[in-house]
Amino acid sequence: MVFRVGQTIRIPFTVKSAAGQLVWVFRGLPSGIKGNSNEGVIEGKAPEAGYFNFEVECADKEGKSGQAFITINVQPAATLTSKYLFYSSH
Repeated sequence: MVFRVGQTIRIPFTVKSAAGQLVWVFRGLPSGIKGNSNEGVIEGKAPEAGYFNFEVECADKEGKSGQAFITINVQPAATLTSKYLFYSSH
């Protein structure tokens, strides 16, 4: 997943065949990104560019659990420039 510095990041996670409410744990999230342990969502804005690895784990009411290791790529903020100068004599 690729994002830009300052861009809002929102990633919802889902699970198939879970029993009841899930509890989510997020480990190693980059600065500026927070995890919601009830909804299984991470969101925020990364303040710097880089590759960030973090872990997502969840468990259901029967104690079944799973985990995933995720990498997000945060690129520098885009800057638009033009080499053309527009001139009007009006």
